[in-house]
Formats: sequence, C-alpha cells, structure tokens
Amino acid sequence: MIKETKKGIYIHIPFCVQKCFYCDFYSVSLKDEEILNDYLKCLIYELKTKSQDFSYTSIESIYIGGGTPSLLSSDQLNMMLNTIKNYYKVDSNSEITMEANPQSLDLTKLISIKQAGVNRISLGVQSFFSKELELLGRIHSTKDIYNVVENLHKTFDNFNIDLIYGLPNQSLNDWIKNLKLAIDCSPKHISTYLLQLEPNTVLGKKVEKNELQLLDQLFESQMYYKCIEYLQSNSFKHYEISNFACSGFESKHNLIYWDARYYLGFGAGAVSFIDNKRIMNETNYINYIDQVNKTGRSKEQILETMTEDELLVDAIILGLRKTKGINRSDFLNRFNQDILVKYKKIIDKCIENNLLNYKDGYLFLTKEGYFLSNSVFCQFLG
Repeated sequence: MIKETKKGIYIHIPFCVQKCFYCDFYSVSLKDEEILNDYLKCLIYELKTKSQDFSYTSIESIYIGGGTPSLLSSDQLNMMLNTIKNYYKVDSNSEITMEANPQSLDLTKLISIKQAGVNRISLGVQSFFSKELELLGRIHSTKDIYNVVENLHKTFDNFNIDLIYGLPNQSLNDWIKNLKLAIDCSPKHISTYLLQLEPNTVLGKKVEKNELQLLDQLFESQMYYKCIEYLQSNSFKHYEISNFACSGFESKHNLIYWDARYYLGFGAGAVSFIDNKRIMNETNYINYIDQVNKTGRSKEQILETMTEDELLVDAIILGLRKTKGINRSDFLNRFNQDILVKYKKIIDKCIENNLLNYKDGYLFLTKEGYFLSNSVFCQFLG
C-alpha cells in the first residue's frame, strides 16, 4: 500500500479552437460559448461534490490542461479556482499551472489569469518556425509567440515552453535553432517531446498513406542527446527524461506523477489515481454534463486496480523517468521492499547493458538508457 502524502488536482478543459494534427488527447473544437459555460458549471459542481471524499487532502499542485484552458474567461477561471480553494486544503505555496496557446493570450488576459491565482503558465509553442507550425496544425504564428513571451515577462515569474521534435524532414540544425530561440525567451522550464503519431490523427493518417515519412530512430536519438547537451550547457537542469528546468523551477505537478503519488482528476476524460486505482471520468463532454447535472458526479471507469506488485512496477517505471532515479531507502520505506533484491536479475542485466546504474543509494537510467527507456520499462513489466 502506498503511504500517501500530498496530492495534486488535474482539471481538464477539453475545448480548443482547432484540434492540432498530432493531438490524440480528448479535445473538441469549441463552436458555442454556451457549451463552455454549461461545462464549467458542471465542473464546479463536480469539484464541490467530490470534495466530501477528499476534505482531509492537502493539495500541493493544481494543473489546468486541455484542450485550451486559456479559452476560459477571467470570471470562469476565478469561479473554478475559488471553488477549489474553498472546498479543498490548498497549500499556501501550491503550484497552479495553466496550459495556454500563444494566440489565446494578451497582456490583459495574462493579468486576469494571474489575479485568479495561477502562478505558472505552460505555453504550447511546439516550434518557432512557420513551416513546422503549419505541419503540426498549430494556429499561432511566430509573431504570436514573441508577443506573448514579452507579456509573460511582465506578469509571470515562472513559465514553461513546450517543444516538439522529430517532425518529418526536420533537420538537426532546425531543432537546435528551436532550442536556442526557446532559451532566448528566458523561460524557467522547457519540455521537449518526440513527435508520437497515433493512427486516428491527421498526421498519423498522412504517414499511413506515405504522404509523410517519420525520421529514423537513430536520427531521433541524435536530436534527443543534442537537446540534452545544448540545454545543460545553457544552465537548464535535465531532471526528467523530457523536461529541463532552471534551478528550483522543476514542475511540482509533474513530480507528483513521476513519484507515483495520488492525484485527483476533474472534467470530461480526466484521470485520477487514488486508492491504488486509476479511474477515468466520462470522456464525452455532452454525456459528462448530463451525468454531473443529475448526480453531481461523472460516471467513472476503473482503468486498473493495482496489486502490490503492480504498484511497485508502476513506481519504478515512473521513478526512473527522473534523472536522479529512485532512492533505495525511500522505496524500502514506502513499499517495504528492497528494490535491488526484488528485481536483482532485471537490474543486473540492465546495468550490464549500460542502461541502468546504481550509485550513492540511487538507481537511475544511464545517459544511454534515456532514449531506450521504454525497453528498460518493458523488462520490469515482464
């Protein structure tokens, strides 16, 4: 059983102006403002109803994702965050993040977002080049990025820039230029994600039809390691496989996930991890609204109920995503299991293949193991 500490809250706002060509998350194009109003009323109702189950819970982070949550009006955002603060025990130093797209923000909007209580923005830049933005189906321009960054520096001390690499026909030089331009924006955090295409996405269908070709894995690995080298040389700490931060600005919410701690999800399609279960809300926003209006709760689907061994493996897979890895003593205290003893054969094999290392009480991925992490994780999964 997990000995639980503080938790996080995830809020899902599934609406966006246009679905990006690579996006496989649950999101829908917003065509009617009244739908957003109805959805938010139900979201607030769900927050209030479920608070009866978690009134004792200390909340360390709130993450508002989507979709495009920056489509919320200042009044809507205020109502939602005030509900959380009034019905849950939110830490005074909690991290409150909102995802945003560059075209959805101006200075007035940023000021209202900050006044509502948000203290961190995660900006979906993805690329600084028009041709790449067009390929990804992003609706913002390079000019939009620079305008919002200028205004972010007037309003927020802490913001993240999301970037995607491994695009069809993307060169190593283009990728390094993207990293340089991101650094020039002076964010406190940079997230870099390898393009992953699902069959039901616009880009995925183009690849299936051979209209586009993905880069080969060797070249993708070169892009990844060049990214690590470049960001580290510019004072960004590589603290998780895909994430880099200035000292002290690691994402609290993401660390909740990677530490395999409990979190509560609200809204259509949101996932919670609680009492050793991963539970997903109703994914269709129309059905979600109907259900919450009737009962104050969404129908829930239990994605998995974890056994003790499954909890251990889950914690290992998530914990190894952190570059510092897993503390042997902490693992023993949490699960009453010695990780080096229980998984000796797997760990010894990975160490022999230079994918894992153990030093100073920590088990961690080697540099070579970062890009091949999925193959390491599969060995623990069996």
